[in-house]
Amino acid sequence: MLKKNPIFVAFLALSVVAFGALAFLAFTANGAKSKASRQLRQAEQQLDALLRSEVTPNDENVQASSANVVELQKELERISNELSRGARLQREEDGVRVIASIQQYISGCQRQAEELSNEEGEATPVELPSDFAFGFDAYFDESDVPESVEKIAYLNDQRQVLAYIMDKLFAASPESIESVAREAFPANVEASKSDSSIFSVGDAVTAAREGAIDTLGFKVVFTGDTNSLRSFLGELNRFEYPIVVRSVDVERPSGEETTVAPSDAGGLESIFGVFGSVDSSEEERQAAADELSKPVIEGNTSQFTIVMEYFQIVIGDEAEIPAEQET
Repeated sequence: MLKKNPIFVAFLALSVVAFGALAFLAFTANGAKSKASRQLRQAEQQLDALLRSEVTPNDENVQASSANVVELQKELERISNELSRGARLQREEDGVRVIASIQQYISGCQRQAEELSNEEGEATPVELPSDFAFGFDAYFDESDVPESVEKIAYLNDQRQVLAYIMDKLFAASPESIESVAREAFPANVEASKSDSSIFSVGDAVTAAREGAIDTLGFKVVFTGDTNSLRSFLGELNRFEYPIVVRSVDVERPSGEETTVAPSDAGGLESIFGVFGSVDSSEEERQAAADELSKPVIEGNTSQFTIVMEYFQIVIGDEAEIPAEQET
């Protein structure tokens, strides 16, 4: 048969060889596929484990993080001590005493305005609007005691700061005081809109930082020569109280206006007002105040609007100034 059909036999032999080769290739490919499948499953398992695991920091990262925390704590303590170096407010929760102290403050300021005199002993009374209450218009004849303890304490804080501000302003010998305003206790903001002695420090200006810095804002408008402005700003920058000037607006006799406000950069310079950062010395802050208040025309009377904030650091301490506020 082999001799009679040599072509058929050759074809059959080639087919057997080809079948064997294909079988071998199929077996090899199947093994490679199985191996690749195992490797894929292992890779997926490793990836899943990595995604669910927490990466353990090395010693170098731990040391760097610890050093950074220490430095931040030191800086926070330094800033806190700097802001707290001035006189601190005395908390009072007795409503009768607080209302009485506000009315005494009003009458005391009125008396100071009437009795002011110059260095030669000549009478130089300060002009005031009728029935002026120096920031407490709502309490000029008020006898009702607030129900909220926090409101009582808040009013007492404002009274203490304003008494200090007014003493410095009278010492600067202004010609007149046009208005004195304080911030509202936010629970009563709507009810306070009719009170001319209430104002709000704008969000872009205030140095308040939730959970870190509480502030009490005040605005004073007065007239006088530039020596009065220079004296007033110089006294405030002594930092006997942690009070920082946030903006100064000068309206000169010619109608020209000059406004100085803190930088909006968001750093310490923007927090600590128009006369430098917390690191500024008293001489540097005084120099800045003097530069602003240089007279254009000696002897001319201008109108000055000063916005100020009293600071209270509250990080890691119990705030003396309540977080929620009311008038």
